[in-house]
Amino acid sequence: MITNYGTLKMVTVDVDVLSMLYGYYPAERTTCLFNYYILLGKRYIFVQRLDLKTLILSHFLGFAKNKIIVQRAISQSKGQSE
Repeated sequence: MITNYGTLKMVTVDVDVLSMLYGYYPAERTTCLFNYYILLGKRYIFVQRLDLKTLILSHFLGFAKNKIIVQRAISQSKGQSE
């Protein structure tokens, strides 16, 4: 899904319940991306439950991809970098 990054690596992160609720905060640059996906996952769950739909991982991946495409287009239209 994310193709414009130079290197991708698998990272295992131990996350407790409070971090899942309020955000993960180690002193790393990748934390912003991790927190973004936590929030995006929460939004997906909220929207699916609001419409009484089943949670399906492949649907979440499509939801995330579409959200990233829209946000990238907005930032490019404002002249901001990705």
